[in-house]
Amino acid sequence: GACEAVVGALRAHAGHAGVAEQACAAVQNLAYSSVANETRLGAAGACEAVAAALWTHAGPGHARLHDCACGAMQNLAAAHPGNRAELAAAAGSRASLLQLVARCSAPVESKHRVEMALR
Repeated sequence: GACEAVVGALRAHAGHAGVAEQACAAVQNLAYSSVANETRLGAAGACEAVAAALWTHAGPGHARLHDCACGAMQNLAAAHPGNRAELAAAAGSRASLLQLVARCSAPVESKHRVEMALR
């Protein structure tokens, strides 16, 4: 389905910032207000793939990607404790993930929403 295809594209083209941005935006939209899609995306590896995209493209010049990745993480974690744990594990720990989010160039509001979703 769509969830698996988006995660597959993100993994296959993780080094390409433009593809990573669009895939993170798609994950954000698919996971929005849909526990079923949060579950499908989590099972497909979206948590790891989104965290990896943020890590890979952590430098300046990728603000839109950072914003999309933060939105994807927020929506993946919103109603799914398993995805919260997967996101933290993908970064090594919850603290490491929050440090990565804090260093990215997403808007402050986006960063705050990720922090709230990971509580």
